[in-house]
Amino acid sequence: MVVKAVNDTPGTDSLVPTPLVLGAYPRMTKLDPPAPDMVSRAKAVQKAMEEVTKLRLNRQIVQALREYNDPLIDAVRNLPVNAQVWVKPEKDGWTGPWTFYE
Repeated sequence: MVVKAVNDTPGTDSLVPTPLVLGAYPRMTKLDPPAPDMVSRAKAVQKAMEEVTKLRLNRQIVQALREYNDPLIDAVRNLPVNAQVWVKPEKDGWTGPWTFYE
């Protein structure tokens, strides 16, 4: 049933692939339940889709956090005093060298 429902969803051109391939909708009755292997495959596909959705959402969250937060400044914190550094203001180009004071 799940596979039939997926196959009967409209495609990109709003066409249903099942009637295009078979010429008519296949009929399923309560007397003809799907085979056990079809049920297990449908469950596996559903679990895989849920896992892909979780991974995609996790990646989107990580990407959004990386874009929102400031860059890592550990390298700046570890600079020795009186080190020569170049500075890039947001709109101007790189300027310097400047002496780093803590």
